[in-house]
Amino acid sequence: MILDGYPSTKDHADYLADLVKKGELPTPFVIELQIPDATVLKRTEKANKDPRTSVEQRLKDYHREMDLFRVYFPAAEIVSVDGTKSIKKVEKEINSLLRKKFKP
Repeated sequence: MILDGYPSTKDHADYLADLVKKGELPTPFVIELQIPDATVLKRTEKANKDPRTSVEQRLKDYHREMDLFRVYFPAAEIVSVDGTKSIKKVEKEINSLLRKKFKP
């Protein structure tokens, strides 16, 4: 199961934590792309996709949600990937992590 941007509220975190506690979901495995906020802002400005204030708010939300996640799931396996590398290198690293974690 892949959850992107979830849990984003305390209620979501409570619900997932309960499922993990009951054994209905495994301990979370998270791949976190590490990209400095300044780099995200620069990239989105170049793409002219969203107003800076919108991106800044999404970054604040992201950091808040990751902090919440770490509190609710201290046993989670969180693996960081350098998101400033090329797309191909990031893809290769993520694929390698997934193959190691979920060997057939």
